[in-house]
Amino acid sequence: MSALTLAPKFAYPFTDDWSVFGKIGAAYSTYGDRNTTALMGGVGVEYDFATAWSGRLEYQRINDFKDDWFNTDVDTFWLGVSYSFGNAAAAAAATAAAATQAPTEEPPVVEAVVLTKTFEQVSGQETFAFNSTELDEEKKSDFDPLIALMKEHPEATVTIVGYTDSSGPEEVNQRISEERAESIASYLESQGVDRSRMSVSGMGEANPVADNSTSEGRAQNRRVEITVPEFEYTVEEMMEKTQ
Repeated sequence: MSALTLAPKFAYPFTDDWSVFGKIGAAYSTYGDRNTTALMGGVGVEYDFATAWSGRLEYQRINDFKDDWFNTDVDTFWLGVSYSFGNAAAAAAATAAAATQAPTEEPPVVEAVVLTKTFEQVSGQETFAFNSTELDEEKKSDFDPLIALMKEHPEATVTIVGYTDSSGPEEVNQRISEERAESIASYLESQGVDRSRMSVSGMGEANPVADNSTSEGRAQNRRVEITVPEFEYTVEEMMEKTQ
C-alpha cells in the first residue's frame, strides 16, 4: 500500500529556532488495483538547529481510511530530520546582500583648529587699614586666582589703582594711594608676573565709593582696585573635520 498526502502546513514560531505547526488536507492511497481518498490532519513541533536543517516530531492522523476491504483510522508518529533546499543559499545571499549594503563606518577625521576667544574684563579690590600702605600677609592669598590667570594667559594685563579716604592733606593722600598700589604690584611681581604687564597708579581721595563722613564709609574708600581688561587669546582644539 502506498499513500500520497496533500495538506498545507501552518507554522507558528515561538522562538528563533522552535516552532509548532499543524496541517490539514487529503490522503490518497493505492493498494493493488484499489485506491481511496480520506481526510488527514497533523500537528508537530520543529527545531531549526542549523541553516536549512531542522528536526521534526509529528503526529498524523488519516480519518476513515477505507475501501471495499477495510475501514479504519490511521495514526502515525514521525521523528525525523529535514533539509530545505534553497534556504541555505537564500540565507547566504541575504547575508552577502546585508554585507554589501551596510555602510562602512569610517573613523572620524579630526584636525587641530586654532580658535580665538575673548576673556571678559574682571575687577576686584583690596582694602587697607588707616594710614597703611603694606599688603597684609593674610590677604596675599586673595591674589592667587589673579596670579594664576596672569601666568596662564600671557596676553593678559592688569591695572592697579590706589585710593584713600578724605582724611589728611590731599598731597599725602596722593602719595599713600600710590604706595598702596605699588605694594600690590610688588607682590604680583614677586610671584612671577612681569612688571611690563602692569599699569600702576594712585588717585588719592578721588572717586570715593562710600560716604567719607562715616568710619565705615572711609574704610571702604581706603582701597586698591585691580582690573584685568578684556583680551583675546588663542587655543588649539581638536575638532571633527567636515567631509
